[in-house]
Amino acid sequence: MGKGNLMVKGQEYVVLAFFKEKKIDYIYYEQDKLIAFPCLNCQQKLNMCSITTFFSCACGYEGNLISLIKSSFPKDIRLYNPKKEKKEINKMLNKLSIKSLSDCNKKTIDKAIIKINNLIEYYEKNGSPNNK
Repeated sequence: MGKGNLMVKGQEYVVLAFFKEKKIDYIYYEQDKLIAFPCLNCQQKLNMCSITTFFSCACGYEGNLISLIKSSFPKDIRLYNPKKEKKEINKMLNKLSIKSLSDCNKKTIDKAIIKINNLIEYYEKNGSPNNK
């Protein structure tokens, strides 16, 4: 790996560390060098180039990592992440397989059903991320 590639990789890690530290929902598409996160203005998904850190949204909001650092990021903005949902669903279902059916498990089952339905709706609306 050349020196230029190492610098790019290092910069990507800095950007990802910022999102993790600020607890901002994101999805990293390593092959495409994109980081998806919710727009501060309209809450829709937007993409940031992980190399240049430039982003722009259809609503007109744009900037780079520096402008994000200077912004206050609301805690209630979330980006739907199907991988994270799948992990949470599997965790709930694994809990159910270990414990016997009770009121607590009924609540967990109900939560799992809602999450499964949301996941299905996401894929119906957006298709598989692998089909980009």
